[in-house]
Amino acid sequence: MVGHWRGRYAFAITDWARFRATPMPLADRMRVLAMHLVARCIGSFAMRTSVTASRIDEGYVEHTTAASKWAMPLFSSRETLRLGPEGRSLTMRGPQRLWPLFWPPRDFGEATGEIDDEAAGALYRIPWLGGEMVQRTRVVAGGLELSQEAPWFRASVLLRRVSPSA
Repeated sequence: MVGHWRGRYAFAITDWARFRATPMPLADRMRVLAMHLVARCIGSFAMRTSVTASRIDEGYVEHTTAASKWAMPLFSSRETLRLGPEGRSLTMRGPQRLWPLFWPPRDFGEATGEIDDEAAGALYRIPWLGGEMVQRTRVVAGGLELSQEAPWFRASVLLRRVSPSA
């Protein structure tokens, strides 16, 4: 999956009671609410992502993601994925920023993941804003489907390859 990818990221809070019950700082709650309102009022975000395998011989892959609306950045992250010795399991760490991006980045902790037997998809469990986000990826004819969900939100994007190498 090395390369640069783009797509339209759809994000929505789906369970307001669970959103209110999730332990997160008020500033984060306001940022998530702003993302939800932007998506509801003016549509999905532009998402750009890239995968670089320059350290694959050491078992590492670099991944970046940015989501924006009308050139206003709403989210960014830079993760390092470490592949397990069998080539299917992985751990992921890195800094992320929520709007506004001038706030200092924070490390979300350690995420885990598994690549499926056919290397056509993966499942990630990512600590995120007081809970766990489950992310699924799947190679499809049009690109790479990505979905994210937690008890209080859902998000999805179809990523299309822009260039084959990062």
